[in-house]
Amino acid sequence: MLYVRARRWDVLVVDGYPPRVMAGSTLTAYRKRRNFSRSPEPRGARARQAGARFVVQLHHASHLHYDFRLEMDGVLKSWAVPKGPSLDPAVKRLAMHVEDHPLAYGTFEGRIPEGSYGAGDVIVWDSGTYELLEGTSGLAAYRRGSLKFALHGKKLRGGFALVKMKGRDSTENAWLLIKERDTEADPAWRATAHPASVLSGRTLDDATDPMPAVSNPEKILFPDDGITKRDLVAYYQRIAQRILPYLKDRPLMLERYPNGIGGPFFFAKDMPRGAPPWLTTVALESESAKRTINYVVCNDERSLLYLANLATITLHAWQSRVSSLDCPDVLLFDLDPMPGCPLRRVARVALSVRDIVASVGLSSRVKTTGGKGLHVIVALQPDAPYAVVRRFAGLVGHRVRDALPDQVTFERTISRRPPGTVYFDVAQVGRGKTFAAPYTVRARSGAPVSMPLTWERVEAWLKSRSADPAAAFAQWRIANAADSPDPWQSSYGKPQRLEPAFERARNEWRNG
Repeated sequence: MLYVRARRWDVLVVDGYPPRVMAGSTLTAYRKRRNFSRSPEPRGARARQAGARFVVQLHHASHLHYDFRLEMDGVLKSWAVPKGPSLDPAVKRLAMHVEDHPLAYGTFEGRIPEGSYGAGDVIVWDSGTYELLEGTSGLAAYRRGSLKFALHGKKLRGGFALVKMKGRDSTENAWLLIKERDTEADPAWRATAHPASVLSGRTLDDATDPMPAVSNPEKILFPDDGITKRDLVAYYQRIAQRILPYLKDRPLMLERYPNGIGGPFFFAKDMPRGAPPWLTTVALESESAKRTINYVVCNDERSLLYLANLATITLHAWQSRVSSLDCPDVLLFDLDPMPGCPLRRVARVALSVRDIVASVGLSSRVKTTGGKGLHVIVALQPDAPYAVVRRFAGLVGHRVRDALPDQVTFERTISRRPPGTVYFDVAQVGRGKTFAAPYTVRARSGAPVSMPLTWERVEAWLKSRSADPAAAFAQWRIANAADSPDPWQSSYGKPQRLEPAFERARNEWRNG
């Protein structure tokens, strides 16, 4: 980046591109300027519906600046603010309008490599929601060149205005960011006094530390595909901002393959030996092991890359977070097709789960396991203990089996499961039980990943003639997953209360 003097204002020119962005632009300019095989930035997609989030990212490229972004029209409308936001109503900050960014960029932290557009380090300096103070359409106000809104962030709060500059001293995309006069105004406040990320707690000084070097990078982990440890670490770096929200604050079980997937492997619950002091852990008493286990908690990119460097191919996450270990915030339905089960059958069972939980007021999401099965996931408020959640899962399971008696089995002994059926694993719901996190890699040829899906895709599989679900799911691999659309937007969904749904299930299904 560089600055040029334009009469009274310092104008930010982004990596040689003139500060010119057309109102209503899509993500074309964003994608055209980036090489996603090199940069860990999310490719992203335009969302169908816009929410009301905002994010401010501190970006140390050739010059330090703040990127101010408002969710609008399915993208993040973006402005580069060289001197950062101010809480002083008397200060008018120059804000240069830049290209739209995908919503997934709102959680991006990391290093954009040298030679790439915007090369440098990025942290999420502030984030939250916003509400309009004038009018009902943010997009209409944006097109008029005058936005007034209230920010509800961790650092920025209260009313602000974004006003497009006019007149001879302005450039085409020069705006002003101005604090409104309200109770949140503070002339003494300085953005530079608050350098840490609200997402990871890091500062840019932390970000510039070498986030670890890959040891034995040419070690082959997937022999059939020639995929090395370097490739694994590079994938997790590229996917970091998508996967981290699914891992945050959850104890992990690590599936490690020090000699590749053709050699011995092990599941590790304890913190690895020689782990760095900055690695987050949580000490939990294990009744089965009769000892304390120091589980790893992966909340940032540095930790994720450290684990990948240990040849941790798959990250298995708890269904509850550290803040509510006894109450899960995801309900997992694990659907495992037996040999001879075609793709359309496992799709039909998954859709049956979706429809049955929807009948009692719960929405759900679906992903591949990364192997041959599907996970149906319901996001929960963490206010029901595991025993209650498991009872509800059992009710759903029996409802599904009643609807599809020849296609579903509860038989836990593998040899007794009828060929061609789908094993409905209710036992996977419980304290300390884990599941393959979205976007984690699986130890199978081709390096497939556990991929979030849309229900429309699963519905399309009802017409599939494929006899092998694993082959269909293997289309998402470390080679292409980071460039695929992100239908979940790095969230399990809006948390839902289980109690009302459970009560409806007991009343309606008993009578049904």
